[in-house]
Parts: sequence; C-alpha cells; structure tokens
Amino acid sequence: MNRSKIHGLLIPLGFTLAASGLFHPVFPQTPGRLRSLDFLLPRIPDKADTSIVRRVLGAPDSISKGDDPSQASGELPTWWYRDLRLVFADGHQLHGWWITGPSRSTPRGLRVGAPQRDLRRLYGTPTTSYGDSMFVYCERPGDSSRRCIFASVTAGRVRDLYIGRTID
Repeated sequence: MNRSKIHGLLIPLGFTLAASGLFHPVFPQTPGRLRSLDFLLPRIPDKADTSIVRRVLGAPDSISKGDDPSQASGELPTWWYRDLRLVFADGHQLHGWWITGPSRSTPRGLRVGAPQRDLRRLYGTPTTSYGDSMFVYCERPGDSSRRCIFASVTAGRVRDLYIGRTID
C-alpha cells in the first residue's frame, strides 16, 4: 500500500476515534465552567425530597444528625450510605451530600483519595481556597442559594467532598 492510501485511511480513522471518545488530545484542555449537572447525584433532581432519594438509592444504612461545611453544629438530618452522606436541611429536601469514600465520584469523576492535581485538572481554579487544605468551587458568585463543591485535601489527596448548598 502506498503512502497516499495509508494517509487517506488514517484521517478518517482519526475522526472516528475522536468522535468515539477513544482519542484524547495531547494537550490538556481547560475544565469547563460549572453546570447544573456538576451538582447532581445520578438520577436525583435538584432539591429532591426524601421519597425520591429513597426510591432511587433505597433505604439508608442509617439516619442521624450531621452538618454541611457552613454548619458546624452537626444538627442537620443526615442519611448514611456506603461512602455517601446526604444532608436534608429541613428534614425533607436534599440540601447536599458528602462523598466520604472512593466508591462514589462527582459527575466529573473526582473521587476521595485522588491526588490534588486531579482536582485542578477537573475543576480549574477554585472560587475560594483556604490554604492548601480546602478548595471551594461555586456555581454563581453572589447568589445566596448557589451550590458549591467543597474539596478537603490532606497530604496532597482528596479527603472528602461536599456538594450542595450551604446555610448562611
């Protein structure tokens, strides 16, 4: 086979691989801005109530009191699942959730235990950071009901993640 025929086969193959997602560019791309999907658990809509959560995830392993990153009191109704803790600020409506173990991930694929560089690669520059241990990515600056992602980092690894609203 001559070079022009090989070249003619490689170009369509490259387009096919790129369209299928099997080809990844050599240069990393900048992460896109946060979208509504970045704040949702699979198959659970924003502000879902306990009946929807129970229908999708099943009964929780346990129910107790917990917190969100803005609420140090630990008095919010919380449902516990494997590597996941759901917070219901009013006891009925999903307020946010903690990813506490590696079996769960954010919609962009970040998991507990991932290196800190993955956080920057997937989410870019944080809205706010507190030293090198807490990174916050928020949906819309200035919106009091905005959703945020809080990533706690210890020894260069993601320790836990909170995704949802905070209580002002």
